[in-house]
Amino acid sequence: MKKSNVEFILAMAEELRRENVRFFFLDERWMDEGRDVDLCLHREDTEKFDKIARKMGFRFLSKFPPWKRFYVVYRDGEIILLDVHLGKYEGVSKDILGFGESYWLDSTRQVFYYVYRVGLGEPVEKYERYLKKHLPAVDFERLKGYLERYFKNSEELLKALREGRFEELRPRHRFKHTVIRGAYFTRNVGFKAMRQLWRLFHPAPHVVFLGPNGSGKSTLAKAVVDVAKKGKFKPYYEYGGRYTFRCLKPLNWARNRAKRGGKRVEATAGRDGRKEIVRYESKTVRLVTPVIYYIEYFLRTLCLYPKRLKYKLVVTDRWFYDLITSPNASKRLTRILIKFLPKPTLVVYVYNDPDVLVERRRGLSRELIESQLRDFELIKNLFDLRVKSDSRERALEEVMNAIVERL
Repeated sequence: MKKSNVEFILAMAEELRRENVRFFFLDERWMDEGRDVDLCLHREDTEKFDKIARKMGFRFLSKFPPWKRFYVVYRDGEIILLDVHLGKYEGVSKDILGFGESYWLDSTRQVFYYVYRVGLGEPVEKYERYLKKHLPAVDFERLKGYLERYFKNSEELLKALREGRFEELRPRHRFKHTVIRGAYFTRNVGFKAMRQLWRLFHPAPHVVFLGPNGSGKSTLAKAVVDVAKKGKFKPYYEYGGRYTFRCLKPLNWARNRAKRGGKRVEATAGRDGRKEIVRYESKTVRLVTPVIYYIEYFLRTLCLYPKRLKYKLVVTDRWFYDLITSPNASKRLTRILIKFLPKPTLVVYVYNDPDVLVERRRGLSRELIESQLRDFELIKNLFDLRVKSDSRERALEEVMNAIVERL
């Protein structure tokens, strides 16, 4: 996590302490690895925590499951996710991982937490660096008492910790705690199934990027995907242009054959290299094209639905709406068919001044660029967000904030 965001989270922690909110961080890995911030919160202080989190710009995601709360914010190029455990950490007594004077666990309790996580199946390599950091300050007598309550082989664990042989940390739960963990596991599996059922009706956001050639929409779309990957929001990216049919694949042959009879207008740099705009001198083509592409994109919408269940975010660069700029499609019919196509969650229109666009796409004329800008204005009512691509950082911030609002 960036230094500025670490300072942001720590400033929030100080304000929570000033307001007497009882909480503690479960570990410090988020400071180095940029992962979500795990913490425990006293149930009685939930309302105060929520108020301060919102004031700091966090968006509340859900109370699901009921023993957790999730908050998210986009700040300084990163997604920050708060994973808040209410009451206590699963399966651990409050007198071990409980609320104390500091919002950090002391070294003894911190080492116990890492060993406990290894006992739940996490790879010890995730925590090795932090075990080395805390072991010099550990009270081994107190740690022994903690481990004996949960694991059969506490002596083996202590010996491996003392000698730094972390690869030998293989905690074996006592029978009583195995039963307790079984109950937690069953509960978590049940709510995970319910969450999947809920997502059937509330799938992941589908974000579409539109804009004329050279506007920077592809660069911005990929920047969003990169931020999501780093922020524990597993994204799916797909190019949504019209260069090939993906669902109506047999039409690719017909399209390529028809190109031979078309008039080539201008050269343009496409995603696969230099291409040419082909104009067909046929009214029939202008009327049939929107219908064919409507069917193609309706099928694409259906194909993307499973992706929206599997991933946390779906991003497409271009969509059916780009057909409005095609010289081979009736603009009037395209605008009519747009009304019958399921709308993505967020439609982002990326634009810039004609001079800038011409400089970026020197293979295209100013007339063509200005024509595309005018065509997109015909469907401006579809745009949820208009972003000028003068500043990549500012544009990315605008888009990410809009995405966070729709999570």
